[in-house]
Amino acid sequence: MGLFRKNLRQRRLEVRRSVTVRPPWYARWTSHRGVYGSLAIALMFFLLAAGMDVWPPDPLPYREGQYIPSDITVRVAFRVLSRRLFDEAKRTAGSSAPATFNLNTALLDEITRFLEKIPTRFQDAESLDKVEPGLRKELGLSPPAEDQKPTETSKQKSEQDQATFAAWIALNDPENRPVLDADLKRLRAELTRCYLVRPDRASEQIIKRSAEHVILMDGSVQDRLKTYDLIGQDETDKLKTRIHDATDMLDSKIRSSVEAYLFFKLSAQPIYLYDAAQSKRDKELAEQQVQDQPPKTCYKHYTEGQVLARNTQHPFSGQEADSEPLSHGLSKEELQLLVAEHEAYLAAEKQTDPWRAWLRLAGRLVVLLLLSLLLCAYIVQYQFHVVERNLRGFVLVMLLLVMLAIVKATMFLPWMSPHVALLAVCMAGIILTIAYDQRFALAVGTILSAFMVFQIRGDFEMLVVLEAGLILCVFQLHQIRTRSRLVVISSISAGAVFVVVWAMSVQTGAPWQIVLLDSGLAAGSVLLAGLIVQALLPVIERIFSIATGSTLLEWCD
Repeated sequence: MGLFRKNLRQRRLEVRRSVTVRPPWYARWTSHRGVYGSLAIALMFFLLAAGMDVWPPDPLPYREGQYIPSDITVRVAFRVLSRRLFDEAKRTAGSSAPATFNLNTALLDEITRFLEKIPTRFQDAESLDKVEPGLRKELGLSPPAEDQKPTETSKQKSEQDQATFAAWIALNDPENRPVLDADLKRLRAELTRCYLVRPDRASEQIIKRSAEHVILMDGSVQDRLKTYDLIGQDETDKLKTRIHDATDMLDSKIRSSVEAYLFFKLSAQPIYLYDAAQSKRDKELAEQQVQDQPPKTCYKHYTEGQVLARNTQHPFSGQEADSEPLSHGLSKEELQLLVAEHEAYLAAEKQTDPWRAWLRLAGRLVVLLLLSLLLCAYIVQYQFHVVERNLRGFVLVMLLLVMLAIVKATMFLPWMSPHVALLAVCMAGIILTIAYDQRFALAVGTILSAFMVFQIRGDFEMLVVLEAGLILCVFQLHQIRTRSRLVVISSISAGAVFVVVWAMSVQTGAPWQIVLLDSGLAAGSVLLAGLIVQALLPVIERIFSIATGSTLLEWCD
């Protein structure tokens, strides 16, 4: 039985071979240098690209001059401020603002002082014939009698003047003086209710302006008066009537002279003076109130289902076509209405279903994240040295971000066509072909085109156009041995892109003016991309640490 017994001692002495334990895949991948820096660069690219894409979150998908294949209707009822009605409301508010008139206290004081001194001046004259001619004229007294045979009328006038003269002298007595002072005080109060203004101001308030009231200021006391109660200095009948009513409390013997003096004085100076500065401030305040809070009459209302923009039609045969291509597309006025309707729709959606906007945003972020992961996976698989060299990866990411920023900036122009994205795509494709190879440029350029289509809210047709320009530029570019190589390539690509855009636009039924405009802009963008890269070629060589064939030939020479 000893043959089958285990020799444990011998087995313990034998040296066993160790089993190789391989590290996990993530440990092998993270062991390379520059991996963590590349992860940070990739995260930066995703955040910046997503920020440019999602802001603004819900842009208006229309631009000025755009072809509209069918009518655009109102999705939710809204109102828009009418510029014509708004300007009219501002003018109405300014013209209906009440004007301000200040009491001419200096004139009233002058009248009161003059009337107070009349008894003393008459008493000093001793007789009516010795009264100053100017004073006699102001009081309506007849001039001194000449050596003529007096008539019956002149005798009566002379007797009335003598009675007036005597009545004024009697008021100079101490016992009659308080009566005169009281009457003059009442007369002054009555004159403040004689709303006499300059003739042009009266006609302006009644005819030219639509204000129903005016503001009368007596110091700090404010009063409002109907506009039609104003009296112009040229309205002599109204002025005489108002003066006659104001002097009702005076003695009948001196009343006529006071009326004559008041008519003489008030015909030259108004009782109320127009306050231009305060009236201007009130007018500006009224207009500012309309500016801050426009009235409901300034808005034009649109109901759900109402047509905002008509479809763009071809001009009929025999009908004269418009000389401006943009006139056959979306007009500026229609675009403003669409902007207002879009804002109203988003506001209504926020009230009824606030989560819908966040879901749209989350969906866009997921798609952008998948595109970013696809870009990173391709670089790791086929250009791993970019991962190991963070500077090269940073330059690549900055190139893509700059191209996205160019497209984003151009989209803020309301009239700019989305075909301008060809400029950025073709520039990126040419630069990547020069710095790397055609396969890498085509793959990265395709992903960049997808980013741009999402950024400009384009459709599949726009992606086809971008891919056409990218493929044409990349596949023609092998070696740059002459300085004209890029110009020739971009020219051929521009012609081909013109045909592609023209063919895709024609099958939508767009007018020929819009077709030519979009095709020309697309071709011009491709041609401009080649010219810009040609001008920046020395800078590109220095940034990517490369040398093109033309540079090598120059070095050989």
